[in-house]
Amino acid sequence: MLHGVWLLAVAPCVRAQSQQVELDAALPPQLASCVTPAQLNESYQRARSAYGDADTPAQDVQLRAAVTSRGGPDATTLLQIAAFDADRALGTRELPIRTNDCAALPDALGLVLALMTRDAAPAPAPEHAVDPQSQATKYPTHYLALGITAGAVFGTLPSSAFSLQLQAATPGDHISLRLKAGLLWPQRRPLAEGSIEMRSYELALELCGGVPAPVWSRLWLRLCGGPRIALVLGRGRDFAVENSSADELAVYVGLTPEVALQLAPATWLQFAAGAALAALRPRFQIGIESGRRSVELAYPALLRVDLGLSVVQIF
Repeated sequence: MLHGVWLLAVAPCVRAQSQQVELDAALPPQLASCVTPAQLNESYQRARSAYGDADTPAQDVQLRAAVTSRGGPDATTLLQIAAFDADRALGTRELPIRTNDCAALPDALGLVLALMTRDAAPAPAPEHAVDPQSQATKYPTHYLALGITAGAVFGTLPSSAFSLQLQAATPGDHISLRLKAGLLWPQRRPLAEGSIEMRSYELALELCGGVPAPVWSRLWLRLCGGPRIALVLGRGRDFAVENSSADELAVYVGLTPEVALQLAPATWLQFAAGAALAALRPRFQIGIESGRRSVELAYPALLRVDLGLSVVQIF
């Protein structure tokens, strides 16, 4: 989800040991080894000297930075940099870095941090002493991806059915867990001297994995799989033989390939087309007056096919 979507690349944490700069960075694997603590502090001090800030005592520059990343256009990665001093935020910057330009990362980070430190307004004098350890620094975090899906389902009701679903998922980029709940629009179909009415309410739990498309980082290819439970409701009308209503469970297990397009940093458009086999398939029988005593319906079918278009927002 969707994946994404704001995407946090999982990588080892890079932390500068100097008192002047403390950096927490979640960098993609191809950039994780491009900056060391020594390189970071050297680049930061060189940038400060270029702007005439080298005389500021090191102990007065209590700078901490949180860096996250997401896919950028073409072969770039967008770094989101949030800087903090001892008790306040100094702002955020977005820095595009080419994935094959590893050597430029330390100097680019050092320059951005030096500019953020220089441009920040002086901190107001505190009315009373504040223990820095008592105030936890808050970093941007995403907790949930919510979406709505419209689509079509073949094989559960007498004919192709319009479906409407709500979904909630963990916002992982490569791996996520997704819960979907929805309904299939009711249908009425003539049969012999009467008609049948059917509808379905559904719940699905899926594990999804995804990778960015090789040619475009805003396009992701995903594969989701897991069980789908459907409560299928059937009712006969206008038959000479009285038929009671029937509520039955159908259980399917399937796979759904998806294509996800990033419309905005936290908004995705997803197209899915999947198939599932019945692990538990109910049988509906309708009693009729003509010829035979009853007719067994051919649905829900052994195989069902799902098509869906979703809009997902990450929070």
